[in-house]
Amino acid sequence: MPVAPPPPPPPPPQTQPGWVAIENARPGTPDWQIPPLGDDADPYDANPTGWIEGYADTTSARPGQQVRLFVDTPAASFTVRAFRMGWYAGARGRLVWESPPVAATRQPAPVLEPETGTAEAPWNVSLTVDVTPA
Repeated sequence: MPVAPPPPPPPPPQTQPGWVAIENARPGTPDWQIPPLGDDADPYDANPTGWIEGYADTTSARPGQQVRLFVDTPAASFTVRAFRMGWYAGARGRLVWESPPVAATRQPAPVLEPETGTAEAPWNVSLTVDVTPA
């Protein structure tokens, strides 16, 4: 007796009518906002282990892809959080993912290109994130 093929997966929520309203009705959080330090504040002086800087190897990714993060901080570890931006009853963001604590390392200073005003930071990968469907 032949075996029936498995049913197709359900369509992604983004293809369903009204998905934006459904998504925006979910609870949000304002925790995505970075508080201002003030005009004269220097984050390096205020807390020598409290600063962090970094970049991703892509500006967007689809489910099934990976995003590599490159991070520099003198702290012992750091945590990455990803937020989806939307209305969320005025909170304007929803936490969709959080990493476990990641051991931190110092990275070499970026190389500045004075003619173009750009910087290149050939850092080691700190964390690779697998992008999964919502």
